[in-house]
Amino acid sequence: EAVVSTQSTGVHAVGLYGDTGAGLAEERECGSKIDIVTGTLGKAYGLIGGYIASSDSLVDVVRSYGSGLIFTTSIPPSTAAGAVASIDVLASGEGRSLRQKHRESYSMLRDKLVTGGFPVMQCPSHIVPVLVGDPLKARLAMEHLFDRHRIYVQAINYPTVPRGSELLRFVATPYHTPQMMDYLVDALDDVWTGLDLPRNTV
Repeated sequence: EAVVSTQSTGVHAVGLYGDTGAGLAEERECGSKIDIVTGTLGKAYGLIGGYIASSDSLVDVVRSYGSGLIFTTSIPPSTAAGAVASIDVLASGEGRSLRQKHRESYSMLRDKLVTGGFPVMQCPSHIVPVLVGDPLKARLAMEHLFDRHRIYVQAINYPTVPRGSELLRFVATPYHTPQMMDYLVDALDDVWTGLDLPRNTV
């Protein structure tokens, strides 16, 4: 008898999607169809570590046979307490308000970058990727943004993306203001011009 399981990764979605912040499975109402969810306590939860959520038997299989888990120590109690507190906040009305502000922020950032003529790639999430298309120029763009404008952004290169698809990946938070985003657009304009990067929208 064949066994088929469905896995969902909540690394970028947990805390940011769904009525209580449980992720895309909650938002799309398909959680009952997923056998195992993997996630992080970083990003929206603001901590370190990760987790899986599943049936007792499937979690036991991972504990018993997962080579990366066998020699791993547990997270400290303070981190576990922080995770519980983060989950409580993100599941509350405050969390729903933060998620709404977050959606408004990343939509605004995307719009400002498109209006600025930057090659914003299509992405169905809160991540706003801007195509560079060259590994050296992606690294230089990252360095120039930091050195000249004190803006930190991570260049994404092969093997995370295919060669020729190197990019800068931006994520706006609920606390990024329109003025901060305008500063970013001006800084990108300086860097894009200096590196002679393309301006067409993808």
